[in-house]
Amino acid sequence: MMAWSAAAEMLCERATEVADLLKLVANEQRLLLLCRLREGEASVGELVGLCDLSQSSVSQHLSKMREGGLVQTRREATTIYYSMANPHVDALMEFLCSRFGRTEEHI
Repeated sequence: MMAWSAAAEMLCERATEVADLLKLVANEQRLLLLCRLREGEASVGELVGLCDLSQSSVSQHLSKMREGGLVQTRREATTIYYSMANPHVDALMEFLCSRFGRTEEHI
């Protein structure tokens, strides 16, 4: 039987963690939000225009991603700004955005 590489063994040890992260990313709206957040921080109000969702729905998606460690927040007065928090997710989004491309009309 062929031995697994060290990287494959590490992935097996962290498979649940990786699967949970991918579940968070595997949503069309969250993909759009993450792609936008790669360009810099944004408020919920700025992100609402990206997808066909209410402010409440965008906030719920951001909350899930924050709980999962994908995004972080910064408060300025009454406005909360979101930004990327996980360098692995940032790298994944870089790959997805470059591989599948995007145009302003889609985002």
